[in-house]
Amino acid sequence: MKEINDMKQADLYFRRVVAFIFDFVLIAFTNITGFILSVKLIEKIPYQKLLEILSYGSLVIMVITFTASFLFKDSLFKNRSLGKLIFGICIVNDEDQSIPSSLKLVIRNATNDLFLLEFIIMIINNGKRFGDKLTETKVIRYRKK
Repeated sequence: MKEINDMKQADLYFRRVVAFIFDFVLIAFTNITGFILSVKLIEKIPYQKLLEILSYGSLVIMVITFTASFLFKDSLFKNRSLGKLIFGICIVNDEDQSIPSSLKLVIRNATNDLFLLEFIIMIINNGKRFGDKLTETKVIRYRKK
């Protein structure tokens, strides 16, 4: 029985890691593409000083949208990011397995900056990373009711 539970836990870890990588690559790709397109459009402006200001502005906007995308990614599909949706997992409250509030999801994602540390914590803490502990949430396999 323990071997089955270990296999389920390993499957959940795998799904979480792959969903995280998928979300990260998707968010990075869309933000970098947007930045490149904006720089290409800005290059057409003839005034050098304005060009510099707008280029830095585009970079700042890219950083802000990247951060915002990562903070709010799990609020897109109620309690799942696109990666979680594709890989069949979702976030629920520990106590009653209800859908967490958007605020909880944002707080939970705020700890993603420490992703390597979070991954180690997740392995040590039975699948719960610091963000999960902080917001009293967990990731489970998604089952349609």
